[in-house]
Amino acid sequence: MALEGTGFTVGTAQFSGYVSIDLKEGVNARGVLMEIAAQTGCELYFDKYTVSLLTRRGQDRGVQFRLGKNLKGIVKDVNGQSGEVLTAYEIGVVELNTLPEFEGLEYFELGDTVDIIDEELGINEQQRIIEYSYSPKRRINSKVTIANYIEDIQDTIYRIQTTTVGKDKWRHGVKIGPDEGIVIERYDKMARSIWNADEFRMQKGNGSGSYTDSIYFDPINQEYEFTRVVRAGKFIGGEVQIGDNFSVDETGHMKAVGAEFSGEIRASTINGGDIHGSYIECASIMGSFIRTAPNGERIEL
Repeated sequence: MALEGTGFTVGTAQFSGYVSIDLKEGVNARGVLMEIAAQTGCELYFDKYTVSLLTRRGQDRGVQFRLGKNLKGIVKDVNGQSGEVLTAYEIGVVELNTLPEFEGLEYFELGDTVDIIDEELGINEQQRIIEYSYSPKRRINSKVTIANYIEDIQDTIYRIQTTTVGKDKWRHGVKIGPDEGIVIERYDKMARSIWNADEFRMQKGNGSGSYTDSIYFDPINQEYEFTRVVRAGKFIGGEVQIGDNFSVDETGHMKAVGAEFSGEIRASTINGGDIHGSYIECASIMGSFIRTAPNGERIEL
């Protein structure tokens, strides 16, 4: 349960269906509640230590914020970066309902729909209260933000915290830091990759946090190491060197201490001390001494 151990309890839940939510690493109870509200399209309502999930909090009580009545000051914020014009008004209001002679009149709560009227500025709009602050000692001069929608700064901070990777902090198996660069690790610690400007490693793990290189690239020294099997349709390069006993240079010249071939060998010239074979077929054989067999019946020329 998201509220377990927090001291909060569940109040009214006006959503009865099922939703799937993606919880980020390190998310707290507030983050879980906000994600549930976002996925259900509902709104959270806190009443002391009781949390309710409502389809819409607040109501239209017919309240007006009007210059010359209860409106003290107004600041208009317009945000058009998203392609949709988002408008908010930050206003100072006099809460008339706290005065004995106006008790019960012009009462409002967070989430209510209200009218804001300022004839001098040509403002006459109906929007919702999205932020409400007041003095707990005397609720008379309060501040209210009403908007068609502007993201609250706390929601912005939460979104940044839950969608970015902090330095040397793991998130979804990814860590970014100044020492190793980007580190990507499997959940079971059986594989890991390390990326930075000096090297690239893909490593095999033992499940306990110990790793050995399977692929290692060193771009500065132009060294690339692979363990076990490398499969490719084609290799293109200057030279091939395997140990000290086999090499092929860029002209195609091969050196080896031994070889086994099946099939056909073609060459313009074959030089060697001895040539052995059960069957040799050729147009011409030339030499200072030719013997058809090592011993027994043979022809010597």
